[in-house]
Amino acid sequence: MQNRLSTLARLRVFAIAGVALLALGGATILPIEGAVAAVTTTTINFDEVPLPGGSSGNANIYTAQGITITGAFGIVNTAPDTQNWGIAGDDGNQFLGVNTQPMITIAFATPINTFQIDCTTRFDNQSAVAVTGTGYTSANAVLDSTTATFTATNTWVTLSLTGSGISSVTLVPTKAPGAFLNAFGCDKMIITADTPDPTTTSTTSTTSTTISQPSTTDPAKPAFTG
Repeated sequence: MQNRLSTLARLRVFAIAGVALLALGGATILPIEGAVAAVTTTTINFDEVPLPGGSSGNANIYTAQGITITGAFGIVNTAPDTQNWGIAGDDGNQFLGVNTQPMITIAFATPINTFQIDCTTRFDNQSAVAVTGTGYTSANAVLDSTTATFTATNTWVTLSLTGSGISSVTLVPTKAPGAFLNAFGCDKMIITADTPDPTTTSTTSTTSTTISQPSTTDPAKPAFTG
């Protein structure tokens, strides 16, 4: 009999303490699985809008995908190479071309985590000998920078940048000694970005700050018989 009364007393204490903890806790965050963002990969090979062979067109045609390209000569189709670029595309007949332009800027509506692009040149006295890529945050802070050096005509070199929150990338060519042009081409741009999981939501429950005593019909009270 005494043991049962002692057990009952302990259970009532636990119940009161539990109510107090819930009241003092305020907002309770309920954990939700699946909060890890998905990684989206986008590939641009500059053949998305076909051009007549031997012609060129506007490079800034990817705004619907959240990509803005400025400063380039344009998208070039060198099959046949009537404009004398001396370059064949790395992934299809078309590529992003630079002639006398000092810098290409590629801006992203949604920040990305990785940037990769293949570059090449004609490798003569009218071409660039290297290109430097730099990734910036939206506040223009440098996240990463690297230089790709060309070794031969139409030999593609991959330039890669990494950094969480890249909002823009610049591609700046270095001229060959005595060159009057800084021509080079870019192709097969691959970017990755984190995409929030659409099935993930955060749930918050708010508890009352009123502490009340258990009622006489406290469900935590065990049935008791003599």
